[in-house]
Amino acid sequence: MAYRRSIMRRPLDRDARRAEVEKIDAAIFSDRDGARDEAERDETLRTPVRIHVFIVDEVEDTGIRRKLLAAARKGIRDENGQGFLAQSPELAASFAFELMKGKSKADLESETPAQAAQRAATLFRRHRAAVFKDMIADALEARGLTAAADTVEGVFDRLDAAGTQPGGTDFADHVIDALDATGNYVTSAVTRPVKAADIRPLVGSVKALGKGRQDEIAAALAARGVVNPLAIQREAIAATLPSTAYHRLLTVAKNAISANGGASVLAVYGFDELAGAALYEALKGEAKPAEVEEETVRAAVEEFFRQNQAVLYKDRIAAVFAERYVDADAGRVDAAYELLRERRVPLNDPDFAEKLIESLPELRVYENYEPLFSTLRDSGPSAPMQDFRQPLPPGLKRSAISLLNSLNVNPDTLDNDWARAALSSVGSGGAYGSGGSGGTFSGVLGGLASPPHLPPVRMRRFEDEFTAGIEGDRIRTMARAYYIYQFDRLGIIDMVEELIARQRSFSYDLGNSPANALMSHYRQVYRIVYPAAEDRRRTFAAVFEEGPRGEASRNLLGALGEAGIDLQRVNNAGAYFSGDVGRGYSYARFRFVRAGMNLQRFLSDVGGYHMPDLVDRCWHQLHFCFSILERPEVQQYWGGRFNSGLWAVVEGLLNEAIGDSREDRRRVYGTQLTDRARTLAVFGHDLFDWLADNASTLQTAPDAEIDRGLAVLQNWLAAFRRPDTVGDWIDDDSFYDGGEDAPTDIGDEYAAEAERDALQDADML
Repeated sequence: MAYRRSIMRRPLDRDARRAEVEKIDAAIFSDRDGARDEAERDETLRTPVRIHVFIVDEVEDTGIRRKLLAAARKGIRDENGQGFLAQSPELAASFAFELMKGKSKADLESETPAQAAQRAATLFRRHRAAVFKDMIADALEARGLTAAADTVEGVFDRLDAAGTQPGGTDFADHVIDALDATGNYVTSAVTRPVKAADIRPLVGSVKALGKGRQDEIAAALAARGVVNPLAIQREAIAATLPSTAYHRLLTVAKNAISANGGASVLAVYGFDELAGAALYEALKGEAKPAEVEEETVRAAVEEFFRQNQAVLYKDRIAAVFAERYVDADAGRVDAAYELLRERRVPLNDPDFAEKLIESLPELRVYENYEPLFSTLRDSGPSAPMQDFRQPLPPGLKRSAISLLNSLNVNPDTLDNDWARAALSSVGSGGAYGSGGSGGTFSGVLGGLASPPHLPPVRMRRFEDEFTAGIEGDRIRTMARAYYIYQFDRLGIIDMVEELIARQRSFSYDLGNSPANALMSHYRQVYRIVYPAAEDRRRTFAAVFEEGPRGEASRNLLGALGEAGIDLQRVNNAGAYFSGDVGRGYSYARFRFVRAGMNLQRFLSDVGGYHMPDLVDRCWHQLHFCFSILERPEVQQYWGGRFNSGLWAVVEGLLNEAIGDSREDRRRVYGTQLTDRARTLAVFGHDLFDWLADNASTLQTAPDAEIDRGLAVLQNWLAAFRRPDTVGDWIDDDSFYDGGEDAPTDIGDEYAAEAERDALQDADML
């Protein structure tokens, strides 16, 4: 069916043109009768746009004409319609005409320009889609193409979803591109950027917000140019909750999504944004959202994520295709989704885009053979036992297609028995097709007596799985967690709590100083934002000290430390004594890389759950404490300004808190406690950060990058007295005293062998 132009663009006959003139008050014209007669005679005025330009030109009062045209242009621009004016400058006259309809000359004279512009904006919102479609139809017909109704609708949906507007010399090209892509995947409403006009309805759906507050929030979001629907929903629901309740429920939402396999989705779409949007869906209909039970919120968030998990994954696939200029039709996106999910590729995999693009040849094979399966019917000489009108499992269909491709079956064949035969072969017990002779694959292929040929299967080395599950963002979270953990063990946060307690007991007076203001502010923020001390310590102890995760953490750090020491010994031998350390270097490097990847995977595993939110809060808290302790007025409490800055305060508090036992601990460590804590915290953070930088490239990292990691590791190891074996040396509470012989491991033997070989080559032995 041909597209029918809207009322503002539909062709007009003589009577219709006459009627358009008569819609305007006669007092506005210099000569309405003459204008009406000319409109009837002039066949160039057959479109509404042309007749409207003519009518506006016939307005007697120049001031009214200019005011209406200016108001029409402003109203259209206020609705982000400047592209429409660029595409069709006469459009302003059409809306000026609409402003005059039903108004007397006195009404138009008394109306302010702002009021007229507001009316024009309302009119443009009402007619925007119709005018847009008319322009699409014009562009299609200008290229000699038929503007069918469904074609125009499909192109409009594509352009509108992509945010493409009329205007510019390339608008017609955009129309043609969209015409070619009308079967393309359309990004879901969950992540599709919204237009300014759509912000207010999103905010307005929150029942707990009054109309005035809704308008205020929507205006602020529009002014900031926020178009991400997830961010808009998060801010809208956050405005209905007290800060403590919002952060509590936000944590519940994050945990609910993570527990349902959504940690990688949170990482891609934003932890606060996606969790906030889930809260929005759970609470937008509540008059008192702060009173909703946590379990109710959790159940609603889980349901939201279950409904949208697939589309969020597919939206990411479509975005990658768009970035790489790959056609993203709906079928290809669906096939890619099934393939990547089957291979367990997380959404935030650093190589997600590369793995998706690498799958394109397989996806194209799938697309070629898909018609053989989509046209199956439960009839014919080799009708399947199962009803093929039901959707086939994607994994089964892919296996069948792989078999047909290996047999070089022509995908353009019209014989669906090939599809039935392949499904019979790969299905369990022939459940998806009976075949032609006794239900066997060989019977379908011609009654061969030999058993069916099975395609060759290569051994799986899982090389691509070595980096699966290693996520740089999670490792960076754990880098900050380790930094917080070490300084928290030193007592930085407790020291500030101690100073505040002394201040409140009238034993520590800072007067009207910046430090006093900081401590007061800290107390206020602590109650709202910072986690309880027992929660903080319990979580970090579980990761770095106690239980199965703490033990694994120490063992993996120890293994990396030992491998790094051995590699450094071999490097030193090669640098100082010989030009080739041979087998020793290769073994030491491989061992170091493998130890690093094992630690990367562990940190990725524990860096999810509630850790990003907890670490973010504790990170802020720790640096707030540093800002208090480094204040000069706090340092003066211990006798003056110290060169060592805040560490003088820390040492002073440690002296009081630890007493004589501090000397014992210093003798064991061989350094001050503050120096040791700084070394562990700073270089431990840098070590984890280096692992995050190489989350997907550690196996192939160049020697210079390995050397950078070794340098950080050596600084971190300076805080330990290392024995010659992996064991309790990495545990801060158990130290090697040198009283017994420490066994050597195989890494030490290889390193020692490399050193001996190097010395012999240099004639030094």
